[in-house]
Amino acid sequence: MWWQKGLHGKTIVVAAIIAAVLLAGFPSCSADITPSTPSTSPRKPRFWSWREPSQLNSPSTAEPSSIHGEDRPSPSSIILPVYGNVYPHGFYYVLIYVGEPPRPYFLDVDSGSDVTWLQCDAPCVRCSQGPHPLYRPAKNRLVPCEDPLCAAFHESTNHEGGCDVPHQCDYEIEYQDHGSSIGVLVADAFALHLTNSSHVNPILTFGCGYDQQAGLSAEPNGRSATDGVLGIGSGKVGILSQLHDLGVCRSVVGHCLSRQRAGFLFFGEDVVPPRSVKWAPMARVTAQKYYSPGVASIYAGKLLLGANQPVVLDSGSSYTYFTDQIYQSLLSAVRADISKTKLKEATADKTLPRCWKGTRPFKSVLDLRKYFRPLLLSFGNSNAAPGFQMEIPPENYFIVTRQGNACLGILNADEVGLVNLNVIGGKLFIEKSS
Repeated sequence: MWWQKGLHGKTIVVAAIIAAVLLAGFPSCSADITPSTPSTSPRKPRFWSWREPSQLNSPSTAEPSSIHGEDRPSPSSIILPVYGNVYPHGFYYVLIYVGEPPRPYFLDVDSGSDVTWLQCDAPCVRCSQGPHPLYRPAKNRLVPCEDPLCAAFHESTNHEGGCDVPHQCDYEIEYQDHGSSIGVLVADAFALHLTNSSHVNPILTFGCGYDQQAGLSAEPNGRSATDGVLGIGSGKVGILSQLHDLGVCRSVVGHCLSRQRAGFLFFGEDVVPPRSVKWAPMARVTAQKYYSPGVASIYAGKLLLGANQPVVLDSGSSYTYFTDQIYQSLLSAVRADISKTKLKEATADKTLPRCWKGTRPFKSVLDLRKYFRPLLLSFGNSNAAPGFQMEIPPENYFIVTRQGNACLGILNADEVGLVNLNVIGGKLFIEKSS
């Protein structure tokens, strides 16, 4: 069902989704899980006293929400290399060129959010030191409050109260790990190469974050490995929706990961093989704009861990989160498997909450196949929605740490506030050997 022949003869997981949504190949990783309702006492957005960019960074006079310098193209596809890993970095990101002239930025890929934002020097009240200089827009790039995308941003981030000033659109987004970004919306050019060998520079709307709060998973030195977030959620403010509305590509986005190389992200349907992919309609299981194949029965081997479980896909989550009942049942199954082996709990390894060590250090996750059983997610089965299954081998839900221990890459959702929700993160979608 979810398998597609990938590069070098390997089989790469591709979860396919239609209806103006996501072909999830899939999830990439970052520290953030998904946006949550902002705190009851949000930091107050401020009037932006702009610092004009230098001559080299001066913008064009192109109107926002357009593709300038050329006619509206026929829909094509965009492919972006993906960098990073689940461990030890814990995130995946893409390289995007923004502005005129275009400048490089690293962005976390997050399917759990519609909002794209860059750390912004206009000036910045609170920004971490990232891999590139802060984005510096021009004042004429401000998106006014009356712009329809302003209202869409506010709806996506549960923003109440409208705008403080009419000529700018304020935003605030807070993530599950308590990281956040406050800023204003701007519209600027994204330099994108298409699979038909052409290139476009669409003017896209995104957040210019002048006040960032690091989340619990931030680097201890206060630095940031990325410059912002690429929101690929299904809402109107998402990059995918904006590209579709401009006629750049169709509403399909995919993400494939591999052990040998990080993988790639694509927008548009040209990359999708016409066969060997099972398409599944997305279901809305929560108020948030998650991508979800619906409810599933979750098995460890042949042992049923739980039936009719809401499952969502989130590329912004490095690991997978099961509800407390499913998680505890999985731990019991793992311990039952461990009791028949010489593995022992590695309590000194704090990489993840549950780790085990063998008589010798593990060298690869492939060494874990003989110790742990595969997981199986079996989605709905009816005439209206035919069933399909997703099998997850042990090497896709464990990591091997620097100490050579095996750590469970599935965490307790209840402990991070994801009650009654199972979130499938990047670790479960790494390449499966042929």
